[in-house]
Amino acid sequence: MVKQMLFMDAPDHTRLRSLASNSFTPARVEALRSHIREILDNLLEPLLKAGEMDVIADLAAPLPAIVTAR
Repeated sequence: MVKQMLFMDAPDHTRLRSLASNSFTPARVEALRSHIREILDNLLEPLLKAGEMDVIADLAAPLPAIVTAR
């Protein structure tokens, strides 16, 4: 975990954040909107069938990981 950008201090965090921020501009996120919605729909479908969910484990953790990986 300590090697993730979230847990780093400057200057390492600053360097990695500047590299990553180019991929998450408002225009880029807008271009990814339909793709993100598709990922979200795929994550929610089994949860709707189950009738329950753990927001963190079932949605908040996998969604950004999948979007970032793609």
